[in-house]
Amino acid sequence: MNLSELINAKIEAPYRQHLCWWEGVMILRRAVFVLVSVFIVDDLAKYYSLFCLCLLSLFCHTWMRPFSRIRDNLAEGLALLLLTSVCSLSLIGGYERTALIESNSLTSSIATSINGASLILVFTFIVYTVIIFARTGVSLVHSFAMKCKVRRRKREGGRGRDKQKREEERTVSV
Repeated sequence: MNLSELINAKIEAPYRQHLCWWEGVMILRRAVFVLVSVFIVDDLAKYYSLFCLCLLSLFCHTWMRPFSRIRDNLAEGLALLLLTSVCSLSLIGGYERTALIESNSLTSSIATSINGASLILVFTFIVYTVIIFARTGVSLVHSFAMKCKVRRRKREGGRGRDKQKREEERTVSV
C-alpha cells in the first residue's frame, strides 16, 4: 500500500460507505462560515446568515448521518446543535442592537441575559470539545497498549511453542 492509499484509507475510515466525500462538505462548510463571518459587515445580516447556515448544516448532518459509528454522528450533531444555539443567541443580540429600544435599563438587562447565555453555551462547547479530545487521546493510548500487548503475547507464544516442540522431540527420541 503506497502513501496516498494509506492517507485515503485514514480519511475514509470514519465515514459510511460511499460517503467519504462528506469530509469535503465539512471543509466547505467551515470555509463558508469563515467567509460569512468575515465579509458580511452588517451584524444582523451576519448573524442571520450564520444561523441559517448552522440550521442547514444540522439538517444535512441529521439527514445524511455520514459517520459509520453512531457515537460519531451524535457527537457531530451535538456540536452543530450547540453552534446553532450560540448563533441563535447572537441573532437575538443582533436584533437587540439594531432595535430602537427607548429604555436603557431594558436594553442593558437584555444584553446581560444574552451575554450570560452565550457564555454558558460557549463554555459548554469548550468543555464538550475538551472531553472529545481527551476521550480520543485515551482511546489512542488504549489502542496502542492493546497492540503492544498482542505483539508481546505473539512473541511469547512463539517462544513457548518452540520450547514445547523441542521437549516433544526429546521425549520422542528418548
